[in-house]
Amino acid sequence: MFDRRLKIILALMCLALFGLMTRAAQIQVFQRVRWAREAADLQTLHRMTETTRGRILDARGRELAVDQPCIDACVDFAAITEDWEQYKDWLRDHAIASCVRRYGDAYSKATPLARQQMVAQESPRIQTQVHNLWAVLAAVSGRTLDDMDSTRQEIEHRVEMRRQYVQWQNYQHALSRRPQAPAARWYSQYLPTGSTGDRAPQLDDYSVDVTEQREAHIILPAIDDKIDNELARNADNLPGLVLRPGLKRVYPGDDAACHVIGHLVAVGPEQVSADPDESNPLRKYWPSDLVGQGGIEQMCELTLRGSRGEEITDSSGVTTQTPSIPGRDVRLSIDIELQRQIETDFAERRELHDGPASEIRQRQPGAAVVIDVETGNVLALVSYPTFNLNSLKQDYARLSVDDYNQPLLDRAVQAHYEPGSTVKPMMALGALADGQITPQTTIHCNGYLVLNGHQFPNGRCWTMREYGVTHSETSGEPLPGNLLRVPDAIERSCNVFFETVADGMGMVRQRYWYDRFGLGRRTGIGIDENAGHLPNPQNIPAGQLRQETWSVGIGQGDIAVTPLQMANVAATIARDGVWMRPRLTADAVRPEDRVDLHFSRESLDAVKDGMYRVVNNVAGTGHLRHEDDSEPDPLQGLKVAGKTGTPQASRLTIPVRDEQGHILLTDEGRERRQLVDPKNPAVNTWYIGGGADKSNFAHHWFVGYAPADHPKIAIAVFAEYGGDGFPVASSIARDVLVACLKQRYLSAGKPQAAP
Repeated sequence: MFDRRLKIILALMCLALFGLMTRAAQIQVFQRVRWAREAADLQTLHRMTETTRGRILDARGRELAVDQPCIDACVDFAAITEDWEQYKDWLRDHAIASCVRRYGDAYSKATPLARQQMVAQESPRIQTQVHNLWAVLAAVSGRTLDDMDSTRQEIEHRVEMRRQYVQWQNYQHALSRRPQAPAARWYSQYLPTGSTGDRAPQLDDYSVDVTEQREAHIILPAIDDKIDNELARNADNLPGLVLRPGLKRVYPGDDAACHVIGHLVAVGPEQVSADPDESNPLRKYWPSDLVGQGGIEQMCELTLRGSRGEEITDSSGVTTQTPSIPGRDVRLSIDIELQRQIETDFAERRELHDGPASEIRQRQPGAAVVIDVETGNVLALVSYPTFNLNSLKQDYARLSVDDYNQPLLDRAVQAHYEPGSTVKPMMALGALADGQITPQTTIHCNGYLVLNGHQFPNGRCWTMREYGVTHSETSGEPLPGNLLRVPDAIERSCNVFFETVADGMGMVRQRYWYDRFGLGRRTGIGIDENAGHLPNPQNIPAGQLRQETWSVGIGQGDIAVTPLQMANVAATIARDGVWMRPRLTADAVRPEDRVDLHFSRESLDAVKDGMYRVVNNVAGTGHLRHEDDSEPDPLQGLKVAGKTGTPQASRLTIPVRDEQGHILLTDEGRERRQLVDPKNPAVNTWYIGGGADKSNFAHHWFVGYAPADHPKIAIAVFAEYGGDGFPVASSIARDVLVACLKQRYLSAGKPQAAP
């Protein structure tokens, strides 16, 4: 019986041995190549190399944004995680290095056991130093420990995503190389590997480390020399810290064109989810990447953003490199010197005169746009106040709660305002095109709106309101019988004339022509912009529609525009009624980017004549006064056509904030707001009321083009709360034209005849 059992056990052992030998033969002989290849895959190291972002250049090739060398404060990934069980080798190596520094020869001459004990005693000290490292980095950078923890978590997330990606790629690679499984043999069920004898690759089999787990990662990018020196002095007590060369985004102009250029921020979930390069690991966004926000940095993100490189080191130590591809440069139509000069024009102190009265203005909030008439290229896109792009991250908390000046707001394209009388040339062209009036049509104005023999109290002409006289009684160029044609009405900005025209046109046709000129919709310039607003007759109560029609006909009421839109209106008139999409970059021109509005020559001549008179005739409202009689007038010989606008403005209010800077809400969920005192030092250089008691507030516009007979540029200038009777926008517009002369976009030449 015993012999029989022994034989059975021996037979089973032989069968098991046979199975093992069969499996060994299968792996080591028949599948030797496959398993060797998969083992090599698991030992292959992948490492991505960073790229550089493309430059942003101005129209003349000057750098507006560029990557420049810097020093980054980085920390080893092991110290970031503080997972000493997984990274015990890293901890041991740093403990050994610390022992060498502390004990010197005593460590090197000690027995292996003594050295081992020294290292064991040093390891807790290294862990404590790593833990304290984050407090040191927070202190030198002015950040909080919560900020440090957030950065660490982002890096861990990024590395884990990278590890999972490589693991998935290896797994997919193994699947693609696996031959079609043959039909199972009759004996396969007896093999140790299971029913198939060759199980399919499993994802967990390809779990790998990536080189990012062995590298240092940026914690404080682009540190200054002071922080660099301080960290370097204490490097021995900051294990895991690495100060290494890197790249930072630099804006050579500081605050020049800050709103146009934009800036960089950490990539967010919305950019990741909308990433068109999601399938390309060298182009896709990874956590903690930087992405353009606002301006050209955002508009041209796909062009500016480069492709990373990759280094793959196989099990034999051979490295294959895919070089990184730098981002491409973007060249703008903006002339940075022209832009900078106009920004200075808003900031500088200026003395303004209105008859015997005078007023000092400084740091004037507003916007200015300069457009090349022929091409539609935007030469300057100014919003003031500005901010320094190079210190935006540090300054953001302060700038974001500056409710008085709102420096982060791009007033040129993102804010919208009532256009006031600047709409009158559009109204005239629309009415002429519709045949409602002709260039010979005259409208009587005695200072009040009169329709069908009935006088309305709210349609008062500004000459009567300001000076108490009618057009026939003005000291300069009186009009007999108070009869005005289109050029007269534009020159004198007669509300009665255009309210009468608006009454005849109706709200629907007004809206149609405003839309044709590009109001109420985005221009398509490419950067984030406000569409503005046009009235919808269906939303206006029937009893108010007629009065609202009059208001909208003179640029007040339910209408709002951006300075960019109004500059493009001026350019459209300068091109004889051809609307073009304004452009910041040299992208292709599409058919829809150029639209002929088909105005007659006679209509255009009448409107252009009026705009010329606005600037150059005694009765005009937009004189570009030369205040300094001690020097020759730089605009002498340059004839300008334009139109001013002075829309009434409500009192300035700002949101009410708590001590933490949060905006307080009313019970209805709206922002709580408070009136601003004009004497407040934060606003008293520009928030100035008009009238006897200084309680009348208005904005001020100037739009136009030059030269009047052969337009080269079109401009729009908006001065926030600049319409109190002093020509604020006109004064800045004069400086804009002088700047265009200096940059040779205009030439004064000999005095010109009227167009």
